Amino acid sequence: MKNGLRLRQEKMTPNKETLNMRMVQGVLVFITLLVLSGCWDIDEADRMNYVHGIGIDYVDEEIVIYLQIPNMGSLGSPDVTSEVETNVVIVQEQGQNISSIIHHMYQSAQRKLYFGHNTFLVLSEEALRNGLLNQSLDLMNRFPQTRYRINIFATQSNIEELLSVTTLFEDAAVLTRVTDTENTYEISSLVKNIDMRETIIQLTEPGYDAIIPAISLNTETWKSDGETIPTIETVGVALLQPDRYCGFITEHDVLGLRWLQKSVRNGVTVLKDGKPSSEVVLVRPKHDIEVKKKSGEAVFDIHIRSRGMITEVIEPIGEDEIIKKLKKTIEDEIMHTYQASLELESDIFRLSEHLYRYDFSKWKELENDGSIPLNEDSIQISVDIDIIDTSIEKMEPTV
Repeated sequence: MKNGLRLRQEKMTPNKETLNMRMVQGVLVFITLLVLSGCWDIDEADRMNYVHGIGIDYVDEEIVIYLQIPNMGSLGSPDVTSEVETNVVIVQEQGQNISSIIHHMYQSAQRKLYFGHNTFLVLSEEALRNGLLNQSLDLMNRFPQTRYRINIFATQSNIEELLSVTTLFEDAAVLTRVTDTENTYEISSLVKNIDMRETIIQLTEPGYDAIIPAISLNTETWKSDGETIPTIETVGVALLQPDRYCGFITEHDVLGLRWLQKSVRNGVTVLKDGKPSSEVVLVRPKHDIEVKKKSGEAVFDIHIRSRGMITEVIEPIGEDEIIKKLKKTIEDEIMHTYQASLELESDIFRLSEHLYRYDFSKWKELENDGSIPLNEDSIQISVDIDIIDTSIEKMEPTV
């Protein structure tokens, strides 16, 4: 027993050679820690300028690039925010291709420009017409700092003025309509935003037309102390195909699109004898598309269904009449938008893409150069509305 205990104790007690080996290992670890002293190659956050938005225009056969750089001093809370003269700085340069223009901007930059927080890209109509969307997507897709979640917009307004718009009051300069898109889309769902990933899909897969949200500068609606406050508003869409710019559809012409996209809330004015009688908000409308073949052509049956809430009654009107007029209004909006799209030789409702995904054999049979031929008789529309809320029994004005 004593001999066995002595052997176990000898095994548990490290010998001199083991101690020396552990000491050598400890020294090596210490030297390694000295060499690997941390994030020595990381840029310091306060020594960079952060590009938040990019604008692209085409003027006099040259590409014009705008960068929006927010003043980081405007992003803190009122208790810690310093007094600043401006919320954003606009950088402008022009040349023959986007990459060389940005590299030329580097020559006058006072600090390193960082594109990892870039949130949106807006292109003018001339830029779209001259194929600069494809060029900019190629550049951003290759550049390691940019992300696929960048929102894409089109405009017919002055880009420099658009990029100069910031939020109201003391809000952070980076929280605008083109960056915090879902915030306003929840209350009025006219056009759904699109990011870089979705744009690339729409321009590369068969049966797609790219639908880019169109924004504009509003200098009339918002005011403070008697002076107008410029704001950004959504006005419609720009339609593009991989090798062709189609055009803009805006204002009343684009209203039909909201019924065939993922919407949240859509307001509809019900007319009686040509005058507004009530206002109804339709919540989360759904749509189904069934494809039939008629006389060798595709016919798309579009069915819309939604629940509605009456938000205002101006003139006495019955529930049945409201539903009837709502159906007619939605059918007219869809058809009007569809006809506007046909005039541009475009497919705003992506009917060709729908057939491509759900009945490829029929798509293959009917397609012509990657899309389905469409005309005014190619769609049929039906609508179901259910009024569910906001005191349906009160079908007359409150006073």
